[in-house]
Amino acid sequence: MDNASQATGFPPQRRATQAVHVGEVTIGGGAPVSVQTMTKTDTADAEATLRQTRAAAAAGAQVVRVAIPSHQALDGFAQIVAGSPVPIVADIHFDYRLALAAIERGAAKIRINPGNIGDDSRLGAVLDAAGEAGIPVRLGINAGSLEQDLLDKYGHPTAEALCESAFRSIQRAEKLLSSPSKHPMCPPQLPPTAYLRAKATCRCTWA
Repeated sequence: MDNASQATGFPPQRRATQAVHVGEVTIGGGAPVSVQTMTKTDTADAEATLRQTRAAAAAGAQVVRVAIPSHQALDGFAQIVAGSPVPIVADIHFDYRLALAAIERGAAKIRINPGNIGDDSRLGAVLDAAGEAGIPVRLGINAGSLEQDLLDKYGHPTAEALCESAFRSIQRAEKLLSSPSKHPMCPPQLPPTAYLRAKATCRCTWA
């Protein structure tokens, strides 16, 4: 890194991380930075979701995430996976059974929020299913899922609270894993200040 980069911090220096494979796309581990986006359609409308997915891929997206907020959203999920030119990530809302069903239907990655997915038996079921399918799990952290004790401690959703919740979620997941290497874990959904705090102590892949 030259003197100008050292002074400004830009471009940022990449750190060594564990590679995570989302379909044929490698994230981390020195791989080129990949582009991920999310659809805005009702996922239950498979044709509309596929049109948006294909348009995103044509514009350069390499991974596309779709929301799975209900069982109705699963109706066309297998069709979306089969027809998409890029790997599809299932963004799960609250119900761990939606994650299990999305894995069965071919999701390339699962995004869950341990703060609202349920107890350890439910989180463990998702991790086990993902491990058997050979796909990564993204742990999402946001203001709406902060644990009550952290809200009491910090007063409101601060960067410190989000970062503490992220590491708590990682520790919770790791305790459930008989072989942690089967499930690449990362705390990906933090605002910039929390990202910087997490990066200072974590070598995980942010996928």
